[in-house]
Amino acid sequence: AFFQKHRCGDWCRRLRLRKDYEILAATHIVRMPGVSDCIAYLLSDCRALFAQLANSSGVSVKVPREANDDWLDIRLWATEKSGAKAQDLLERKLAGFYEKARSVVAVEPLPPWDACRWHAQLETWRRESGAFLVPFPSDWQKRGVVKELWAFANFLGNGRYNHKKSAYACKLIRETLEQAATATGGSSTSAATSSATTQPERWTQYQDKSGSKYWYRDPDGFWFWENDKQWEKFFDEASGCYWWWNKETGLWFYEPTKRD
Repeated sequence: AFFQKHRCGDWCRRLRLRKDYEILAATHIVRMPGVSDCIAYLLSDCRALFAQLANSSGVSVKVPREANDDWLDIRLWATEKSGAKAQDLLERKLAGFYEKARSVVAVEPLPPWDACRWHAQLETWRRESGAFLVPFPSDWQKRGVVKELWAFANFLGNGRYNHKKSAYACKLIRETLEQAATATGGSSTSAATSSATTQPERWTQYQDKSGSKYWYRDPDGFWFWENDKQWEKFFDEASGCYWWWNKETGLWFYEPTKRD
């Protein structure tokens, strides 16, 4: 009970007492998109809320300072009842940000892409649109399914947002999903994947208009840029061929030999 009501002061600092979030695992977690404007929104607009939670309920809140992943954890230290209340308040605050800044594209029909293909496609959309994109749900990599794509507008200040880049991103996403649906005959079920796996695997190198090279795999449509940091290129002296290896997934293949 003492620590629930205790407020650190000068003596705590002199004694170098540590905060609860420095030594204990969080009791509650709220997931948030890894978008810098969302972090700034929480750190500025929610200061009063955080102070209220700390003073009235003894809740400690730790908001991430950097957008270093698609999804981040807002960590809370509180009793079960206070923590549940704080979670609800934070989710409402996030909903307010979503209402102003977020556009949502439903992934329908669902393309037969694996996690590597999704990562490559996300980076392409981000590079071409310049928008902040986040796949939903937050645990999509474990489930292997992306249900929605969230595109976030750029914050201009004074409560104003510029949706130009996010709108363009949504357009690109819809076009790509339509192309994927056409390529698979409109099927998003395992039947499409099963059909693809019966065909022999073939890798082909292509180059876009800017000169950037990428590899495309038939028949499933997986591809990646040659400058993707997840991929490394090696030379096999025994065969005289080059081969590629993905250090994140272990996927590898030999470049096809050129035939006269």
